[in-house]
Amino acid sequence: MSEEAGTDSRPGAWRDEFNDTPSGRSSHDAMNAIVRLALARPYTFIIIMAILIVIAGVLSAIRTPKDVFPDIGIPVVAVAWAYTNLSPQNMSGRIQLPFQSLNQKAA
Repeated sequence: MSEEAGTDSRPGAWRDEFNDTPSGRSSHDAMNAIVRLALARPYTFIIIMAILIVIAGVLSAIRTPKDVFPDIGIPVVAVAWAYTNLSPQNMSGRIQLPFQSLNQKAA
């Protein structure tokens, strides 16, 4: 059988082309080691992973940019009444003040 590039008949020979690390160990070997550790010591693995998740959460919370004066859009409601033949004082006493008191109770 001729030895051409990519025609190696050894089992797993295709992995040799995809070695990611300079030491010659592939990322598959690293994943297999993690899986073996998880199967051999499940509680230790879970505790270590939980600690790593907590550390990653704290670091992401610390690195999140914070604004001292954030741009907050305060909701504003504008209401306009048009009553003919009603003086401004009557408008204020009969319509505006009761409406404001109802609005403050709702908030």
